[in-house]
Amino acid sequence: MNNKLLIGATALLVGGLYSAPASAAIELSVGGEAKMQTIFGGGICAAVATAADVMSRELTTTSSGTITTSLVAIGFAAGSTIGDVTTMTFTADPCGGNKIKSPTTTVDREITFGASGTLANGLSVSFDDKMELHGGETGNSKEFELKFGGAFGEILVRNSGDSPVKDMMAGTTGANPDVVGSRVNAGGHKRGTSGFGDINFTYYAPSMGGLDLAIGYAPSSAAPDATAGLYLDNAAYKDTFSIGASYSMAVGDMTVALGGGFENADRTVTNCTSLATDLTAADAATTSAALIDALYETGACGDEANTAIGADITMGDITLSAGYSNMDTDGADQNTLSAGLETSVGDFTYTVGYTQETNTALRKQQGGGKVEDVSRAMSLAAATALGDGVDLEVNFSSSEYDEYAQEMGAGTVTAWRTAVVITVGF
Repeated sequence: MNNKLLIGATALLVGGLYSAPASAAIELSVGGEAKMQTIFGGGICAAVATAADVMSRELTTTSSGTITTSLVAIGFAAGSTIGDVTTMTFTADPCGGNKIKSPTTTVDREITFGASGTLANGLSVSFDDKMELHGGETGNSKEFELKFGGAFGEILVRNSGDSPVKDMMAGTTGANPDVVGSRVNAGGHKRGTSGFGDINFTYYAPSMGGLDLAIGYAPSSAAPDATAGLYLDNAAYKDTFSIGASYSMAVGDMTVALGGGFENADRTVTNCTSLATDLTAADAATTSAALIDALYETGACGDEANTAIGADITMGDITLSAGYSNMDTDGADQNTLSAGLETSVGDFTYTVGYTQETNTALRKQQGGGKVEDVSRAMSLAAATALGDGVDLEVNFSSSEYDEYAQEMGAGTVTAWRTAVVITVGF
């Protein structure tokens, strides 16, 4: 589907540009980059944790009656019970007894194609596409953009899954470091829902006194129906709408920028499991992670509502950033806090960042306490240009991951990572 639309959009754009009046300015571009990283890291490999009676902490297991009382206190139906599963284990050593190979080297490559033109009537049109070459495979990255601009603002058609929330959020400096091991949210801040994917549309209103506004729409669509040959209204999510805004102003010698957005995605049919299903899963659990998930619902599911906001304060060569994002679902919720600093000294740009990500389960402990997984990361980076199109960066991160299900086993998992990155672009 996407390739057909991509080919069609390309044909319309190129055809329109070349059929435009002679006064239209047309530009075709080809670019790309290769990024090589040499990575050092360690800290996540550990011996297999000793099995412990997690169940006795979560449920009072002196008798079937006290187990039932505990389950009801958590939120299960009256009379619910499960067997005393005391033989469960913790998550095993993620390295399988091996050590981390350090250093390792990776190379990512991509090629970008673009076409743009300004028609005689003042309408600007541009098209950009990207082809990824890394990972031993060549393929379309699905991140194409078709943009129309004029006095009315801009209309962007894309297939990247990005929404106005991501476009407009400020305060993300240092908020998404590369780390070794697990994180609550591998993508940093939550800036969009699962409903904003496939082909989507964003309208950017003309800037008004430092205020920018964007409105997004992602129509509900699944794969083409084999019989009808058309798209049916049976996708996982209904039509999704998104709004984002940013505002920039000067305050003395400082520039203050605020930005964020909101997006809501409703599922066509819920994918959350029932309490009865969760009870069965808890009774069959053989690992602490499976038991905790069944008892408390630690995964996101159902409808999603995303809120994100951030701020940047720039004073000369120094930018201070802070951001917050929240993903509220019918299951577990996630929130991210971040703070960062960026400054330039000579030919180098330095970035410092701190991020904390929290996953809060749907149900609480029988005593009312929250069930949370928390990851934290501190990062440092220094970057400079070695020449025209050649950049060098050295970065470092230190992270820790507190998984609720592992508290009585391996406990907090720590890791570190450093990398030397050379990027060659053309």
